[in-house]
Amino acid sequence: LRLDANQVWSREQAATFCEAMQTEWEAGCAALCPEHQRGDGAGAVSAPAPRWPPPALDFCEEPLMARLHAQLPAFHAQYGLRHAIDEGALPAAAEALERLAASCATSGSDGASARGGEAFRALQERLGDASCAGLILKPTLAGGLEVSARLADEASRLGKPTVLTSAFESGVAHAHVAMLASVLGGPSIAHGLSTYERLQGDTLSPAFAEAVDGDLVDVPRLQAALDATAQGLRFVNERR
Repeated sequence: LRLDANQVWSREQAATFCEAMQTEWEAGCAALCPEHQRGDGAGAVSAPAPRWPPPALDFCEEPLMARLHAQLPAFHAQYGLRHAIDEGALPAAAEALERLAASCATSGSDGASARGGEAFRALQERLGDASCAGLILKPTLAGGLEVSARLADEASRLGKPTVLTSAFESGVAHAHVAMLASVLGGPSIAHGLSTYERLQGDTLSPAFAEAVDGDLVDVPRLQAALDATAQGLRFVNERR
Protein backbone atom coordinates (compact mmCIF):
# COMPACT_ATOMS: atom_id res chain seq x y z
CA LEU A 1 0.00 0.00 0.00
CA ARG A 2 1.31 3.42 -1.00
CA LEU A 3 -0.18 6.75 -0.04
CA ASP A 4 0.26 10.15 -1.65
CA ALA A 5 -0.42 13.54 -0.04
CA ASN A 6 1.08 15.65 -2.86
CA GLN A 7 2.77 18.10 -0.47
CA VAL A 8 -0.53 19.58 0.73
CA TRP A 9 -0.67 18.56 4.41
CA SER A 10 0.44 20.66 7.34
CA ARG A 11 2.16 18.83 10.20
CA GLU A 12 -1.12 18.88 12.13
CA GLN A 13 -3.14 17.48 9.22
CA ALA A 14 -0.62 14.70 8.62
CA ALA A 15 -0.62 13.85 12.32
CA THR A 16 -4.42 13.69 12.39
CA PHE A 17 -4.41 11.34 9.39
CA CYS A 18 -1.74 9.05 10.88
CA GLU A 19 -3.48 8.85 14.24
CA ALA A 20 -6.84 8.05 12.63
CA MET A 21 -5.27 5.47 10.32
CA GLN A 22 -3.51 3.76 13.21
CA THR A 23 -6.70 3.71 15.29
CA GLU A 24 -8.69 2.17 12.45
CA TRP A 25 -5.97 -0.37 11.74
CA GLU A 26 -5.71 -1.47 15.37
CA ALA A 27 -9.50 -1.75 15.58
CA GLY A 28 -9.51 -3.91 12.47
CA CYS A 29 -6.77 -6.13 13.87
CA ALA A 30 -8.70 -6.53 17.11
CA ALA A 31 -11.87 -7.49 15.23
CA LEU A 32 -10.06 -10.08 13.11
CA CYS A 33 -7.82 -11.38 15.90
CA PRO A 34 -9.47 -11.00 19.33
CA GLU A 35 -6.31 -12.25 21.02
CA HIS A 36 -4.72 -8.91 20.18
CA GLN A 37 -7.27 -6.97 22.21
CA ARG A 38 -5.62 -5.30 25.15
CA GLY A 39 -7.14 -6.23 28.47
CA ASP A 40 -9.95 -8.50 29.60
CA GLY A 41 -12.14 -8.53 32.63
CA ALA A 42 -9.09 -8.86 34.87
CA GLY A 43 -7.20 -6.14 33.02
CA ALA A 44 -4.61 -8.55 31.56
CA VAL A 45 -3.07 -8.28 28.12
CA SER A 46 -3.59 -11.52 26.23
CA ALA A 47 -1.18 -10.85 23.36
CA PRO A 48 0.93 -7.97 22.08
CA ALA A 49 -0.78 -5.80 19.51
CA PRO A 50 0.54 -5.95 15.93
CA ARG A 51 3.34 -3.51 15.32
CA TRP A 52 2.57 -0.18 13.66
CA PRO A 53 3.02 0.65 10.84
CA PRO A 54 2.16 -2.64 9.14
CA PRO A 55 4.74 -4.07 6.70
CA ALA A 56 2.24 -3.75 3.85
CA LEU A 57 2.33 0.05 4.15
CA ASP A 58 5.31 1.01 2.01
CA PHE A 59 5.31 4.79 2.36
CA CYS A 60 3.46 8.04 1.88
CA GLU A 61 4.62 10.25 -0.97
CA GLU A 62 5.35 13.81 0.14
CA PRO A 63 3.21 13.85 3.32
CA LEU A 64 4.12 17.43 4.25
CA MET A 65 4.13 20.80 2.49
CA ALA A 66 7.35 21.54 0.63
CA ARG A 67 8.41 24.16 3.16
CA LEU A 68 8.09 21.57 5.95
CA HIS A 69 10.23 18.80 4.49
CA ALA A 70 12.89 19.37 7.17
CA GLN A 71 10.32 18.06 9.69
CA LEU A 72 9.98 14.67 7.96
CA PRO A 73 12.61 12.86 10.08
CA ALA A 74 10.88 13.96 13.30
CA PHE A 75 7.49 13.04 11.84
CA HIS A 76 8.79 9.56 11.03
CA ALA A 77 10.20 9.19 14.52
CA GLN A 78 6.84 10.07 16.05
CA TYR A 79 4.47 8.15 13.78
CA GLY A 80 6.65 5.51 12.11
CA LEU A 81 5.45 6.47 8.63
CA ARG A 82 8.23 6.73 6.06
CA HIS A 83 7.96 9.08 3.11
CA ALA A 84 8.95 8.92 -0.55
CA ILE A 85 10.27 11.88 -2.51
CA ASP A 86 8.21 12.83 -5.57
CA GLU A 87 7.67 16.52 -6.31
CA GLY A 88 10.64 17.25 -4.08
CA ALA A 89 12.96 15.70 -6.67
CA LEU A 90 11.97 18.10 -9.46
CA PRO A 91 14.43 20.88 -8.54
CA ALA A 92 17.30 18.38 -8.66
CA ALA A 93 15.97 16.99 -11.95
CA ALA A 94 15.82 20.47 -13.50
CA GLU A 95 19.31 21.20 -12.27
CA ALA A 96 20.63 17.88 -13.61
CA LEU A 97 19.02 18.52 -17.01
CA GLU A 98 20.61 21.95 -17.24
CA ARG A 99 24.04 20.63 -16.30
CA LEU A 100 23.78 17.70 -18.73
CA ALA A 101 22.73 20.03 -21.54
CA ALA A 102 25.68 22.31 -20.83
CA SER A 103 28.03 19.34 -20.72
CA CYS A 104 26.75 17.94 -24.02
CA ALA A 105 27.16 21.36 -25.66
CA THR A 106 30.80 21.52 -24.66
CA SER A 107 32.54 18.20 -24.12
CA GLY A 108 29.88 15.52 -24.34
CA SER A 109 27.71 13.85 -21.71
CA ASP A 110 29.49 13.21 -18.44
CA GLY A 111 28.11 11.13 -15.59
CA ALA A 112 29.39 13.62 -13.05
CA SER A 113 27.75 16.56 -14.81
CA ALA A 114 24.36 15.81 -13.28
CA ARG A 115 25.81 15.97 -9.77
CA GLY A 116 27.19 18.70 -7.58
CA GLY A 117 24.50 21.38 -7.66
CA GLU A 118 22.71 22.73 -4.61
CA ALA A 119 19.39 21.04 -5.43
CA PHE A 120 21.16 17.74 -6.12
CA ARG A 121 22.94 17.90 -2.74
CA ALA A 122 19.62 18.65 -1.03
CA LEU A 123 18.11 15.57 -2.68
CA GLN A 124 21.07 13.46 -1.56
CA GLU A 125 20.55 14.61 2.01
CA ARG A 126 16.87 13.65 1.94
CA LEU A 127 17.53 10.29 0.32
CA GLY A 128 20.16 9.48 2.91
CA ASP A 129 17.82 9.91 5.86
CA ALA A 130 16.20 6.85 7.47
CA SER A 131 12.77 8.48 7.19
CA CYS A 132 12.96 8.30 3.38
CA ALA A 133 11.73 5.07 1.79
CA GLY A 134 12.60 5.86 -1.82
CA LEU A 135 12.40 8.09 -4.86
CA ILE A 136 9.42 8.54 -7.19
CA LEU A 137 10.18 9.72 -10.72
CA LYS A 138 7.99 10.58 -13.70
CA PRO A 139 10.62 10.56 -16.47
CA THR A 140 8.52 12.62 -18.87
CA LEU A 141 8.24 15.38 -16.25
CA ALA A 142 11.72 15.01 -14.76
CA GLY A 143 13.70 15.84 -17.88
CA GLY A 144 13.78 12.53 -19.72
CA LEU A 145 15.30 9.09 -19.42
CA GLU A 146 18.92 10.13 -18.91
CA VAL A 147 18.18 12.53 -16.08
CA SER A 148 15.89 9.96 -14.45
CA ALA A 149 18.56 7.29 -14.74
CA ARG A 150 21.13 9.57 -13.09
CA LEU A 151 18.82 10.39 -10.19
CA ALA A 152 17.86 6.74 -9.79
CA ASP A 153 21.53 5.79 -9.75
CA GLU A 154 22.14 8.23 -6.92
CA ALA A 155 19.18 6.85 -4.97
CA SER A 156 20.52 3.34 -5.43
CA ARG A 157 23.96 4.44 -4.23
CA LEU A 158 22.29 5.66 -1.04
CA GLY A 159 20.38 2.41 -0.63
CA LYS A 160 16.96 3.65 -1.73
CA PRO A 161 14.78 2.20 -4.52
CA THR A 162 13.34 4.24 -7.36
CA VAL A 163 9.72 3.84 -8.46
CA LEU A 164 8.98 5.07 -11.97
CA THR A 165 5.51 6.38 -12.71
CA SER A 166 3.72 7.72 -15.76
CA ALA A 167 1.76 10.85 -16.44
CA PHE A 168 -1.13 10.98 -18.93
CA GLU A 169 0.89 10.20 -22.04
CA SER A 170 0.71 7.88 -25.02
CA GLY A 171 1.99 4.34 -25.22
CA VAL A 172 5.16 5.63 -26.87
CA ALA A 173 6.20 7.36 -23.65
CA HIS A 174 4.82 4.52 -21.53
CA ALA A 175 6.98 2.07 -23.48
CA HIS A 176 10.16 4.03 -22.83
CA VAL A 177 9.35 4.38 -19.12
CA ALA A 178 8.67 0.65 -18.91
CA MET A 179 12.03 -0.08 -20.54
CA LEU A 180 13.82 2.15 -18.07
CA ALA A 181 11.95 0.49 -15.21
CA SER A 182 13.04 -2.93 -16.43
CA VAL A 183 16.71 -2.07 -16.00
CA LEU A 184 16.50 0.15 -12.91
CA GLY A 185 14.04 -1.26 -10.45
CA GLY A 186 14.47 -5.01 -10.39
CA PRO A 187 11.69 -7.59 -10.12
CA SER A 188 10.60 -6.61 -6.60
CA ILE A 189 9.75 -2.97 -7.42
CA ALA A 190 6.16 -2.23 -8.39
CA HIS A 191 6.20 0.74 -10.76
CA GLY A 192 3.17 2.88 -11.57
CA LEU A 193 2.30 2.78 -15.27
CA SER A 194 -1.48 2.33 -15.17
CA THR A 195 -2.44 5.77 -16.49
CA TYR A 196 -2.68 4.26 -19.98
CA GLU A 197 -6.02 2.80 -18.86
CA ARG A 198 -7.50 6.32 -18.84
CA LEU A 199 -6.82 6.98 -22.52
CA GLN A 200 -9.36 6.31 -25.26
CA GLY A 201 -6.74 5.65 -27.92
CA ASP A 202 -3.01 5.14 -28.31
CA THR A 203 -0.36 6.42 -30.70
CA LEU A 204 1.60 3.22 -30.15
CA SER A 205 0.54 0.42 -32.48
CA PRO A 206 -0.04 -2.23 -31.22
CA ALA A 207 -1.23 -0.33 -28.15
CA PHE A 208 0.63 -0.36 -24.84
CA ALA A 209 -2.28 -2.24 -23.26
CA GLU A 210 -1.56 -5.25 -25.46
CA ALA A 211 1.85 -5.69 -23.82
CA VAL A 212 0.35 -5.78 -20.32
CA ASP A 213 -0.40 -9.13 -18.70
CA GLY A 214 -1.77 -8.69 -15.20
CA ASP A 215 0.88 -6.82 -13.22
CA LEU A 216 3.65 -7.46 -15.75
CA VAL A 217 4.71 -5.69 -18.93
CA ASP A 218 6.30 -7.48 -21.90
CA VAL A 219 9.23 -5.17 -22.68
CA PRO A 220 10.43 -6.96 -25.87
CA ARG A 221 6.87 -6.67 -27.19
CA LEU A 222 6.96 -2.94 -26.49
CA GLN A 223 10.20 -2.61 -28.44
CA ALA A 224 8.56 -4.36 -31.37
CA ALA A 225 5.57 -2.00 -31.09
CA LEU A 226 7.86 1.03 -31.09
CA ASP A 227 9.64 -0.27 -34.20
CA ALA A 228 6.32 -0.93 -35.94
CA THR A 229 4.98 2.52 -35.01
CA ALA A 230 8.13 4.22 -36.29
CA GLN A 231 7.94 2.24 -39.52
CA GLY A 232 4.30 3.20 -39.97
CA LEU A 233 5.04 6.88 -39.46
CA ARG A 234 7.94 6.68 -41.89
CA PHE A 235 5.64 5.17 -44.51
CA VAL A 236 3.04 7.92 -44.00
CA ASN A 237 5.67 10.65 -44.32
CA GLU A 238 7.12 9.13 -47.47
CA ARG A 239 3.70 9.20 -49.13
CA ARG A 240 3.18 12.90 -48.50
